[in-house]
Amino acid sequence: MLNQSKRIDDLLNDIEVNCDPAIGSRACTRFMLECLTLIRHKLPPIAEEGLAVVTACLEGRATVEVVTDALVRCWQYLDEKHKDAPTSDPEVSIIRAVMFPVYA
Repeated sequence: MLNQSKRIDDLLNDIEVNCDPAIGSRACTRFMLECLTLIRHKLPPIAEEGLAVVTACLEGRATVEVVTDALVRCWQYLDEKHKDAPTSDPEVSIIRAVMFPVYA
């Protein structure tokens, strides 16, 4: 397990050093979305919706307003369902992970 963790850490470091994508750039956002699709089966419905909206926006099928609305709904969901939960809570973490490319 440690070897795998080291390999993942090395891979992420190589990406950061060699690719240097600007946060918020189309390339960086697409990379984040590809990573999130690997755990799509773990996403709660609100996070699936956010992921779908960002994907649609990048493909020209959704407006920035639709993306903004999805972001608001994610924050509302967190406020209603997880107001006192720590950010390390798995559901909070996964929703916030989806929100990052939504912001971008």
